[in-house]
Amino acid sequence: MVSLINAQVCNARRVVRLIHKSYPVIAEESLIRLAKVPASAPLHKSVLVHPRYVEGRRDIDHVIIEVRGRVRGRTIDVLLDEPFEFDGKEYGIMNFKGVGADADRELVLHPSLWFCRPWKGDSGQWGHVDSAGGDIYRRVWGALRRYDARAEFCNDLLPSLGVPQIPHVSLNPIPDKLTSNIRRIESGQNHHNFSQLVRAFNTNIRMDEVSPAVLHLFEPRELAVRIARIDAALLVAQLRLAMKGEMLSMMGSSNENRFVDGVFTDAENMISDSFDLHQSNSLIVEILHASKRFFSCLDILGSHYLVYLSEFETFIRSRFEIGEIERNVPTETFSFIRILLKAHEARLQEIPEVPTAPQHI
Repeated sequence: MVSLINAQVCNARRVVRLIHKSYPVIAEESLIRLAKVPASAPLHKSVLVHPRYVEGRRDIDHVIIEVRGRVRGRTIDVLLDEPFEFDGKEYGIMNFKGVGADADRELVLHPSLWFCRPWKGDSGQWGHVDSAGGDIYRRVWGALRRYDARAEFCNDLLPSLGVPQIPHVSLNPIPDKLTSNIRRIESGQNHHNFSQLVRAFNTNIRMDEVSPAVLHLFEPRELAVRIARIDAALLVAQLRLAMKGEMLSMMGSSNENRFVDGVFTDAENMISDSFDLHQSNSLIVEILHASKRFFSCLDILGSHYLVYLSEFETFIRSRFEIGEIERNVPTETFSFIRILLKAHEARLQEIPEVPTAPQHI
């Protein structure tokens, strides 16, 4: 049973904020009609596409379904009637990546059109072009090429470093007959093999969509502790990698890559790279500043933010001694974290900027 919070228009699809399985979520007001391929497979082992791609094709085993959910980019979130259990945890949402993206029609899968970022004015809207004008990530419009899908499915970088990320449940290839029919309908010239990546989570509201109304649906102290531990785990991972001459790099902003419960989303947007002092520091500072802004929605830097800082410090101190950092990492590297810890001890609330020169405390 879901309860309505409020409504708004998002990407030309009217959406509502709901409570689903005790978590705040965003879903479209109307049910979404999809073709499920094959008909008899469990949902997490199925492929979901727009019904136009199976219409009149009895040779493509399918069933038409209606789901409550949300289309975002080339993914769809399906709100489940019953929780889905995976690795001992229950989830209320199943996400399918590579189901198509809205264009002149809904949920278009186009073998010959590619994502681009035109950056016209401040709109920053995605467009579609031929392959020569595609973006550097070579993303086919609405789809997930099989090679890219497998690379993302196998990417366990953050979990291997102890940083929570949404689980990858299944990797489902789009059947050849369905792929051929998509190419025929769209008059596609390129030949690709496609797959869909299935993931699971409980809230689909990202930090860049947050509002006080959403945050107050959580127990604020519990949320502060949870996000502090995730932020601290990311900083610990960055410190450990720095000792090996490596670092985490993130494509996009932290708020675009995290849900409101702090968990990270797309694995493809986080990579391991060669160490660079400024970039390595900048990632952590961005995470800390984003969390600071996040909690300002709750209580304008009041008690819950102090809970966050306290838990953050406790987590770091439980994993590292300052002396260990000094022995293994260049003096200037992450000196801001020592500033942060001392600032908290003094009950200050400001997070320092990235140091421009070595600082000794």
